[in-house]
Amino acid sequence: MQKKLLLIIPAIILILSGFFVVYFSLRPEALPFPFWIFQFISQLTNVLIALPILYGLSKWCNWRQDWWKILIIFIYPLLIESFAIATGWPYSNFVYGEVLGNLKVFGLVPWTVSLSWVPIFFFSLVLVSKLSIKRMWLKILVGAILMTTFDLILDPGATALGFWAWEIQGWYYGVPLMNFFGWMVTSLLAFAGFYMLFSNDKQTDNNIAYWLSLSGLWSLAFWIGIAGWLGFWWLVLGGVIYLVYIRSQLLCGYCGV
Repeated sequence: MQKKLLLIIPAIILILSGFFVVYFSLRPEALPFPFWIFQFISQLTNVLIALPILYGLSKWCNWRQDWWKILIIFIYPLLIESFAIATGWPYSNFVYGEVLGNLKVFGLVPWTVSLSWVPIFFFSLVLVSKLSIKRMWLKILVGAILMTTFDLILDPGATALGFWAWEIQGWYYGVPLMNFFGWMVTSLLAFAGFYMLFSNDKQTDNNIAYWLSLSGLWSLAFWIGIAGWLGFWWLVLGGVIYLVYIRSQLLCGYCGV
């Protein structure tokens, strides 16, 4: 019951908080306090959402042996996005706005990007493990598809709110299709690299799986809420279907939901 509440209550709070994120991102002049406080709240929200994944990782891996591997996982999205901004590949040309803060790695990528990306990765990783897929190449492919599907829900809202801006807008809520090609490529590399770093038979019990995926579930709820407050109802429907599917495949085994 406690795990069920820890999943549902923060998810509801995040969905409701999406109203204020949408309202003040689109109308920063209406903020009752300086914009830097809004940036701080944005960064703090990223940290809070990432707490379960950090706790889950502390239980899942042997820090004395695996710390450098975990560090690589957190550094990877910062490096790949810095490369993407500098070259325009593989996502298409884009730049980050100021909502996520002014502290940026290489002056390009907000430091909180790792705290957003890693939960999505492990969320997808746990789901792949629950699907009992045997072939390694298929695990890598399905994991990449799951991450890209997540971005189909996330990216339109973030683009609309100015979290980042595209040089050339696409037809999918302003997001260029090349972005999703980029997510597939970088996710394929991430999963392939992960399975090289960690043995395929590394055990993940239900309790650890819960913590490793909780941050991703909170994040998904947040972006479904953002889509709703923006009036992107097809994204809300898609997000809910995705969430129901995840409930049936992922949660029943360890959360009692």
